[in-house]
Amino acid sequence: MNGGIRHLNLRVRNLAESAAFYGDLFGMSARRPTPDRSGVLVCSPARTSEHPSFSIVLTQGLGGMTPTGMDHFAIGVASEADVDFAFGRAQAMGMRSTRPRMFDGNYQTFIFDPDGYKIEVFAELSAEPVNGEPEGDEAGSLVLAGYQPRAQGMCREAI
Repeated sequence: MNGGIRHLNLRVRNLAESAAFYGDLFGMSARRPTPDRSGVLVCSPARTSEHPSFSIVLTQGLGGMTPTGMDHFAIGVASEADVDFAFGRAQAMGMRSTRPRMFDGNYQTFIFDPDGYKIEVFAELSAEPVNGEPEGDEAGSLVLAGYQPRAQGMCREAI
């Protein structure tokens, strides 16, 4: 498997305030992953060959979850086989994990470390969303790999 950390998903109390913070401090631009995801913004720096895509995904209003904190971080891998390998290895280690599946053009699994931190392992396969809302442990998490065009300007301007 090759890849790196591609995004960090944070649960926030105030989406606009948090987006403005990351925009003003780091010059990140914001976009909604899809028009129907009103409680989610993806803040990303300009994507260049020297700076691979990394996003901070802000989510607000996730029912039943602690209003602030880290939801998950995501590690991008090269292929579906790499996702399956990570899932199989987690299973062999006795770690809690979700069965690999397609979501928003990515093939993904979620693996929970010994302290309960959720780690998404995914392979970007498509530029088009292919499935609906996630279910179960994935509810409220967002799977993105920077496949949509970046919005222009700071986070505050894009809201």
